[in-house]
Amino acid sequence: MAALCPSDVPASKAGTLLLGSVLQGIRAGRTLQAVLFEDSVAACHRIHALFNLLRQICRDDPLAQCLVLCEKGQLHSSDFTALVRGQHIGTHQMDASDEDVPVLQADKSLLERIHIKYVQPASASGMQPPILDILVALQNLPFAPAVIAIVGLSELISNAAGQHRSNPAASSGSTLLNTRPAWLGAAVDDQYFALATTLLVDAAEQTHVQTGTNKCAALMWDARS
Repeated sequence: MAALCPSDVPASKAGTLLLGSVLQGIRAGRTLQAVLFEDSVAACHRIHALFNLLRQICRDDPLAQCLVLCEKGQLHSSDFTALVRGQHIGTHQMDASDEDVPVLQADKSLLERIHIKYVQPASASGMQPPILDILVALQNLPFAPAVIAIVGLSELISNAAGQHRSNPAASSGSTLLNTRPAWLGAAVDDQYFALATTLLVDAAEQTHVQTGTNKCAALMWDARS
């Protein structure tokens, strides 16, 4: 299922409009949902909408825990800090100290049940994007998430094809034997995107099978390019 937040909807209302349809999909047992925002919706509003959704999920189920995979900058921008300051959103990080993210007024029980795992973006060296290893490791989580959400998957896997995208030597006239055409880089990115999506769905399904809990929902939270 894919939901699209159109550009003619005020960003402040994005979470409200999406909340009902995404929650309905989770309650119906849909394993994977993709929420795509128009590029005109600021990144801080997109992630704000996600945390509003996760708060509601944790309110509905007192045992529910959620996991968010995102690049660190998503939560550290001044725009996001200004947007959510004083609002009731809480997060608990898996691999960072609490002071690294704005500490907001929130119900402590909700804060402790929304976990964050920071992910390094793909490098231009041609190495496999780090998000893939993290998705594989999700089967060993110390808790059973009700939702696993990836923020900006397209950005986390882009540039994985190698230095042909941005290499100083190329611009200086040096010849690179491993330089690849742009179309090949895009094809590799597409393959990594498909693999990451498969691993996300598999992690959600394995969580359900191994723990015997309710189905774990997988969310892809991204901007439409």
